[in-house]
Amino acid sequence: MAMSDLYNLSSSQAPPNWQGNTYSLLRTRRRYYYGVTIVSALFTAILIGAGILIMLQTFVGVHLPDMPLLSDVHPVARIGMGIISFLAGFLLLKYTVELYHTIAHTKLLIAPEGFIYSCNDGYMWSAWDNAVRIDRLFIRNSWQEGIMLREPAHMAGRTLGFSVFSIAVLPRDRFVPLTPFGDLWRRPIADPAAMEDLVQVARRFLPADSIPSVTSAEDALYHDIRRYAEHLFASEE
Repeated sequence: MAMSDLYNLSSSQAPPNWQGNTYSLLRTRRRYYYGVTIVSALFTAILIGAGILIMLQTFVGVHLPDMPLLSDVHPVARIGMGIISFLAGFLLLKYTVELYHTIAHTKLLIAPEGFIYSCNDGYMWSAWDNAVRIDRLFIRNSWQEGIMLREPAHMAGRTLGFSVFSIAVLPRDRFVPLTPFGDLWRRPIADPAAMEDLVQVARRFLPADSIPSVTSAEDALYHDIRRYAEHLFASEE
């Protein structure tokens, strides 16, 4: 069987019954993402509300004296803008609901055989020999670390939740995010702001994976992964 066939199982497959330690998002980390959810919900309400108001003004003739809504725009254009606003709000609503449930149901099981990353009724798993390294990338103004896989992981169940914590430039079935687990992965031991000037200069001239994590220390999740997959940390030696 080819390597790609070995690691890319059908979505009808169930995750293995591996036994190990399971890690969930810490409360402090969940609070941060819940804040993002609230902001997303506010934008959802604005988009859907704007779409409804545009439609009411166009079809029913509802006028808001204190807030004229595109009164000088052609009705056909208003209809298009209303539809776009409503559809954008609906898509953002789906993302917001997915984000909320993903925050509460994201777990990472570390076992001797491999890992199982579960996310809102979806599962992604792989053996340790398919894991290549720990990648450290500077994306969206912050460091993002995770396990890079050689071949796509097995995936089953609902997979939409995996897009919440994935990095856009990488395939979500080839990268297992570790940064969302916060202090369980790496915890700060110094004030990052104190080294911000040095870090900014380093980012311009050095590759991301060559900049050491001098402001963080490793915790339970880190040591658990290293126990079974020492080869992932070769660059840190």
